[in-house]
Amino acid sequence: MKIAMDLATITGQREDDLLTLPNRDPEVYSDEGLVFRPAKTKRRHPRHGKIVETSKIVIVEWSAELREVIERAHELGPDIRPTLVCNLQGDPFTGSGFRSNWHRLIQTALKGRRRKNRVVTLEPVLKEPFTFNDLRAKNATDEDDFEAAHNRLAHSDRKTTQMVYVRKPRRARAGRKVSA
Repeated sequence: MKIAMDLATITGQREDDLLTLPNRDPEVYSDEGLVFRPAKTKRRHPRHGKIVETSKIVIVEWSAELREVIERAHELGPDIRPTLVCNLQGDPFTGSGFRSNWHRLIQTALKGRRRKNRVVTLEPVLKEPFTFNDLRAKNATDEDDFEAAHNRLAHSDRKTTQMVYVRKPRRARAGRKVSA
């Protein structure tokens, strides 16, 4: 789960795109960076209303942090596994299986873990829950350059990135005092 969380906060990609990321594929792990082909690229055509697919490609450039996460993921399991993020058996996560594990992880982080004899084995570390999709929003919010965040999240409309994913408070300067 830590690999998935790190990939989400570094790359800003959707849960499904991270869960289907191949383990070793030269078309995905290019010299420039990680190549993503977001699955959510269908939209309704403005003129005729039919659903069309817009093939977007997002290249998340290599950074020291991204390389470290990928290397850590490769060390976790055999090279024959199909996806980079996988379960303990080396099989790809299903969407529901991943969300079930995520929910269990968040509940443990909120409540801590106790044994039957009430001995605390893990203290709570979170005050409020968050979803895996919130990590995508964190990626956009932490980025100082809005254009870079918008390009990385691959939204067709800039308003989607601004209204949904950038969660910084708006800043405003004080106005002038009314002269007497």
